[in-house]
Amino acid sequence: MRYGAVIIARGRIRKDRILQAESLIKRLRRSGVSEIVLVDDCHLPILKKTVEQTDTIYVPSTSGMKAGLKELVIAGSLRISVQCSRVFVCILGQPACTEEALHKLSSRKADVVCPKNGGKGGYPLLLGRSVLDWLMIYNGKRGLHGACRALVQACGATMDTAECSDTLYPKVYRGSQLHHKAVINWI
Repeated sequence: MRYGAVIIARGRIRKDRILQAESLIKRLRRSGVSEIVLVDDCHLPILKKTVEQTDTIYVPSTSGMKAGLKELVIAGSLRISVQCSRVFVCILGQPACTEEALHKLSSRKADVVCPKNGGKGGYPLLLGRSVLDWLMIYNGKRGLHGACRALVQACGATMDTAECSDTLYPKVYRGSQLHHKAVINWI
């Protein structure tokens, strides 16, 4: 099975986020992710230069104003080949899982896999190819979350979680406000 990844850069990108992007790309590569796309909704030339040095596809956001997460994921997934049957969705500024957590996520067979820590879901998400196709035609509410929920209800797609304890997140983020900002109740 071949994996891809879409990394979303939105909001204000600081130097630490550029270092985080490099670190995340290295972790994804070591975990067996073959194609990585970074969608830049910040339009920073330094981010483009940094990403291109890591053999990662750089995609600037084409929207005039800030795009929603669903639109950014679609923009990135369009650049990933159809041979990638599953795609990780990562957001810069959110805690990034370790390689062990990425392997836990990829061991699940569901169409949508979400890491879970303390009863709450977060990122990165792991989406199957059918979910990416569904995102392109979904026009409902709640963006990416709403599309995943609608796919489960309408088509019988499967949604699963992988327990990723706090120790699986890089130590620098454990217990910080950055970690708490990332926790989203997906399930």
